Amino acid sequence: MDVQAKDYAQCFREEHTPYIVSKWHVYQVPFIFATNGRKYLEQYKEKSGIWFLDLRDESNIAKPLRGWMSPQGILEWLEKDIEAANNDLKNTDLLTDKEGLNLRDYQVEAIGAVEDAIMKDAKTALLSMATGTGKTRTILGMIYRFLKLGRFRRILFLLDRTALGEQAQDVFKEVKLEEVMSLDEIYNIKNLEDKDIDPETKIQIATVQSLVKRIMYNTGETMPSVSDYDLIIVDEAHRGYILDKEAGEDELLYRNQDDFVSKYRTVIEYFDAVKVALTETPALHTSEIFGKPVFEYSNEEQL
Repeated sequence: MDVQAKDYAQCFREEHTPYIVSKWHVYQVPFIFATNGRKYLEQYKEKSGIWFLDLRDESNIAKPLRGWMSPQGILEWLEKDIEAANNDLKNTDLLTDKEGLNLRDYQVEAIGAVEDAIMKDAKTALLSMATGTGKTRTILGMIYRFLKLGRFRRILFLLDRTALGEQAQDVFKEVKLEEVMSLDEIYNIKNLEDKDIDPETKIQIATVQSLVKRIMYNTGETMPSVSDYDLIIVDEAHRGYILDKEAGEDELLYRNQDDFVSKYRTVIEYFDAVKVALTETPALHTSEIFGKPVFEYSNEEQL
């Protein structure tokens, strides 16, 4: 990380004292940023992008961002207590209540595998679950735990087909979680037709195509911030560009499979967020982005 930025974080003038909210070791600001103005390039990430370092913990290391955090995102990151939320994940059971979601054992195990990976500071986690094993209900339970226990503050549920998003919206509205209330009734959810992000939104359902438009072909006055979401859940992560009856005009954004994967990966990696993916059979590009599965469950295991 740029030495000059660290120097600035230590050396404040006396007139700036009223603006100091706390002190972390020798530093008087929690976060620092450094950039040379070059757009982020994966091949030259040490010499491009916006480098960010959380100074509150001496073990933290700098990382490159694809864009700027928003002021709201900085405040939310400052208020977040990851250690306390991780402890709550370890010690709280919200999934086996027979009056609530009442997940099956393997679904609870899948969520536990993701949580274990995240508590070990993994930035990605992949679940491989066969058709008919209840991936959407597993996602529902995962989202509920992460929001209820404060581990994540805003979640992007990303799909590559509008029909899949509509199915998820129905599940979020119909399945009861607590006190006969659904996820849709407990938390503020923005559906496929809602494009804007606001601080009260806890869950946003969106297609890859809509995010490609907003991030790569943005013609508006504002860009999405890299801090808009701190968790991205990707359903049907093995899928790719398929020119079939489901494909609509949005598929014209992609020339071919390789172009789809390139834009798909750009969208997923744009946000400074943990990424969790679910798939039936990991494709090559799925494993390259999300790593090897942390949990696998086949049709044979259901029998």
